[in-house]
Amino acid sequence: MAFTRELHLTYKDHFDTSWTIEIWHDGGAGADAEYIAGKVPFTLRYTGTEWKNIIGSEVYISILGSDDLTWLFTTNDSSIKVIIKKAGSTWWTGFALTGQYFDVLNVPREFILTASDKLGKLDQINYDDGTDPYEGYDDTVDIITKVLAKTGVSQNINVMVNLFEDSMDHAATDDPFKQTDIWQDLVIDDDLNPGTCYNMLLAPLRAFQSRIFQADGEWWVQRLPELRDTTATYRTFNSAGTYVSNGTLTMQKTTTVATGSFRVMSDSMTEALPGLRKLNILQNYNKKRFL
Repeated sequence: MAFTRELHLTYKDHFDTSWTIEIWHDGGAGADAEYIAGKVPFTLRYTGTEWKNIIGSEVYISILGSDDLTWLFTTNDSSIKVIIKKAGSTWWTGFALTGQYFDVLNVPREFILTASDKLGKLDQINYDDGTDPYEGYDDTVDIITKVLAKTGVSQNINVMVNLFEDSMDHAATDDPFKQTDIWQDLVIDDDLNPGTCYNMLLAPLRAFQSRIFQADGEWWVQRLPELRDTTATYRTFNSAGTYVSNGTLTMQKTTTVATGSFRVMSDSMTEALPGLRKLNILQNYNKKRFL
């Protein structure tokens, strides 16, 4: 594939942080035209509940303009790439969904594009090398990298899993996923047809009580019981499964408001808005930990 940047949107949110939304087209002309973002430039939504093992994400992008953007209506879910950058760094990557383009014929004209990181589409993708099913034993990190490669989103993978067997190495640079081999044939059916990437990825995540999602321009694997801890160690691997570094993640954030402080665990939707004079925060008391 040869992607070229066809258009981009730039704006600042109410925290004066710069955002750029880039749309790349496989085989495009590389016009790189600048457009104006809509009232809500983009909305990010995570699918399913926060306790689901595989949590895909989608963005809805609003573009204002008068040009013909019907090329955004694609029948190939890998031909239009969307990259969202926060303060110059990649924050989210995905691909335009087929048939998910809307042209609102108002003045100014508004185009709405939906893109996905394709985690939710893994149940439609075979776990194979392009020809034959993967077979035999392989370590969990390598399996995850092979599955994520099928999404087309190439970025680092952070593994926050700290459940070790006694026989495993326990240093900060050691990862239990790298020391756990899985029999890949478990998803092959009786007719020797390959299983899905979704089921292959689900196997280790369920075994380790973990979830996977995209955040801050990287893949994250988190073991759910460790979310109740104040901090937890994670290891970073590149998209090829090679160890890069390790660090510590603080799950519970404390932010100060006029009447005190509260803790934010995680959210299911993020809207990055242009500069606002007033910001309202609503809490749904019927759902635990929802802010």
